[in-house]
Amino acid sequence: MRFILQLVNTNELFYYIDAEQLPEKRKFIDTTERKDSIDQRSIDSYNAAIETRHCRSDTHRNSIDELSHQSARCKTIIGISLVLALAICRSGMAQFGRNLYTQGNFTSSSLVTWFSRSSVIFFFPMVATVMTFFGHSYRETYREGCKILGKNEFSSKDAIKKIFPLTTMAIAATYFNFYALSLTSATNVTAVTSTAAAFVYVMSLIWLKEPFIMIRMLAVCMSIVGVILIGYSEGFESFGGIGILLATASAICSALYRVFTKKLIGQGSVTQASFFMCNLGLQTFLVYWIPTAVLVSNNVEVIEPVRFPWTAFLLTGLAGFGFSTLMCVGIAVTYPIYISMGPLLAIPLNALMDAYIENIFFDVLKILGTLAVIVGFLILTMPVAIVQSFSLKLRSLIVNSLCV
Repeated sequence: MRFILQLVNTNELFYYIDAEQLPEKRKFIDTTERKDSIDQRSIDSYNAAIETRHCRSDTHRNSIDELSHQSARCKTIIGISLVLALAICRSGMAQFGRNLYTQGNFTSSSLVTWFSRSSVIFFFPMVATVMTFFGHSYRETYREGCKILGKNEFSSKDAIKKIFPLTTMAIAATYFNFYALSLTSATNVTAVTSTAAAFVYVMSLIWLKEPFIMIRMLAVCMSIVGVILIGYSEGFESFGGIGILLATASAICSALYRVFTKKLIGQGSVTQASFFMCNLGLQTFLVYWIPTAVLVSNNVEVIEPVRFPWTAFLLTGLAGFGFSTLMCVGIAVTYPIYISMGPLLAIPLNALMDAYIENIFFDVLKILGTLAVIVGFLILTMPVAIVQSFSLKLRSLIVNSLCV
């Protein structure tokens, strides 16, 4: 048998192969190369799939980030708008409430309290009507509102036993606020009633078991010092000083109302908050006209129909309704810090209007007191995480300075 030796180059190695075995060797080599090419294509397809998945994941992540940024931007724009609207409503309520007593012989603080607090009775029907545009029926909205106390039903016993005491606190806070406006300027009343945040924190330590934070307690002390400075500027024995005391009583009653409302219903939805406010307005409308009738019939308060200041009266109620509505809705659609900034911005806004419209002079003590109240209010309404970190840094700084 004749053998032919051929020189075959395979992977740069030289072998001598029998000529009769060459087809089988070539077939084996072709099969191996085809298998290697298939494996390589599989690997390439797998890598391409992984890269595609990573690209889709990155695209999805980028879209989520973009949506979150858009949501944050939208909340910020809404929050800034709400700050301005809340400041205007709070200033309007104070300015028009002050005009009630300067225009004509009007002294019925209980009447304007009853009217302004009763106006929120329309809040829940407005919310229920808006919810119908989002596919919720009136019955569904009502059932959602009835869950305000953590139960599926809301009875008249619950309204009397749990809601009525809160209505009384809200009425007392509003009455003291309007009574104070009859004795002192709108700026003083707005500044002093802003100390409600300080009383809320002190009461929250007792009833809500909130953690003690040193910097917040310093803010409470600062707010109290601010009230004392404003009262000293007015003169404690003057009508202005009595107005400051009444505004302080309004702040305390408002703090009681907020703390016990928080303890009773916690963090409810807009529907539940509107249902709660509607119950407060209904109870006010049905019950708290009686003190007005008693006071007017005994000539303690004076109402003259001929000289009744209808414009200021209606605008005060409208501003109060707008303020309460924006406070409830704003908590759900934007950040809480913006809701806190609205009443704070009303202080300098009222000061400008009192200075340029009423020609009221603000001395150094009153300015310092107002600034102390504003700074204390800012600290008390800051997020807890920021306040705690700042408090720890301040405490470590004090400890280190004492050790040195």
